[in-house]
Amino acid sequence: MPKLIIANVDSEHQVADVSGYSRHEQSEIILCNQRMMWLADPGDVLVLPSAPTAQHKAYWAELNGCRAEDLTVLTSKTGAPLAFLRQDILFAPDFIAACRSVVAGLPAGRKPNSVLAYFPDNYVAEFAQAIGVEVEDAFFREGGATLLNEKTTFRKLAAGLGVSLPEGWVCENETDLKRAMRHFVSQGADFIVKLNRHSGGFGNLIVHGPRSGGKALGSSTVLRYANAQDAEAILETVASRIHEPAVVERYVDTDHVLYSEYLIDPQGRCFLLNDGTMNMEPLWVGFEIPGDYSNHHRVRFLDESARLVRLAAQMGHRGRMNVDGLVAEGQIFVNEFNGRCGGCSHVFEIAKRLFGTQVLHSKHIKTYNRGKLDEGCDLFAVLSDAGLLLRPGMATGAIPLTIEPALDQAFEYMVIADSLDEARRISDAVLSLTTPRRLAA
Repeated sequence: MPKLIIANVDSEHQVADVSGYSRHEQSEIILCNQRMMWLADPGDVLVLPSAPTAQHKAYWAELNGCRAEDLTVLTSKTGAPLAFLRQDILFAPDFIAACRSVVAGLPAGRKPNSVLAYFPDNYVAEFAQAIGVEVEDAFFREGGATLLNEKTTFRKLAAGLGVSLPEGWVCENETDLKRAMRHFVSQGADFIVKLNRHSGGFGNLIVHGPRSGGKALGSSTVLRYANAQDAEAILETVASRIHEPAVVERYVDTDHVLYSEYLIDPQGRCFLLNDGTMNMEPLWVGFEIPGDYSNHHRVRFLDESARLVRLAAQMGHRGRMNVDGLVAEGQIFVNEFNGRCGGCSHVFEIAKRLFGTQVLHSKHIKTYNRGKLDEGCDLFAVLSDAGLLLRPGMATGAIPLTIEPALDQAFEYMVIADSLDEARRISDAVLSLTTPRRLAA
């Protein structure tokens, strides 16, 4: 049956304040929202802030063996690129009325009877019911998934399960925060401060001590102290920036950044969908699936991930859940969970539809989400002319996932190939056809 898909990346329950987002950061959120199109089946209704291009929608239809008209797309008509579906947009009377009218006018076989949201919070549930789509899941209606996006909740629950965590503290106030930071400063250690509600590493801040190795994976903001005087100044700076609970942890020397994605079905059963490694520059820029790291670390990571997912299922969460981890200092650490769709959700869905549920037994995937285009560049034509654009029936190729032409000329893509080396070669070829031309201009 058709479903209502809602692309609400960085809602109020995921990120407390988006008022300071730059033009580039808004462009990234537009791309993130557009990923939800790839989770749509023919007949679905997709609600998102900014619509995908007609060309991109046609390509979705081509890979899904249907017509572009088989997907109903609803957006708020603001007249400008829009990044967010927060309360001011979601509950605008005109927007609700327009969406309700469209849903009511659909033929009986096209009316959605379930909801798939990027972040299944209570605002989405309220919106869905306001436009005529019932939400029966009580955990969803009450915004239970909000708990599963909080860094402090993660650390508390993971500790209770005995999951491997870096040394650290949950900080509820400024006094807690300073005491935790001073603990690491007293050792001359590196540490990381994580805001309670944020995503993609944007809410993280790394502080390097005098003996630091200099790594900064997981944050674009790095501060340094060489002595006690420096450290006290940094403590005051950090404390002044943070106005919500936070986690402070020892920054571990990381070799691989890991992820896993699970599905909790309506009966509460948990299934591993996919897992791999994340490429960092220093924030996440793409996946390699399956990851290229030792099998004994993978088994340990998936065991600890599964324990967290089973706990979320017992709490009442249903749908997708992602768990992140690290291979660092010769062992596994788990550092985050998210009860929502992730950056891998659409990637695996595409691969599964094209090559079957066992796709990861025979194929390798590489993604990149920092592509740039010259203004007016036709990415589909460029890839097609080079023989790289994946079409139905092809065994390997590149798939443009999202394109944002208005703010930053940005795009994301994935590569499917028969080996990791081949996936990397195709990915390099995609970048050679786009980025260098921009730099040479």
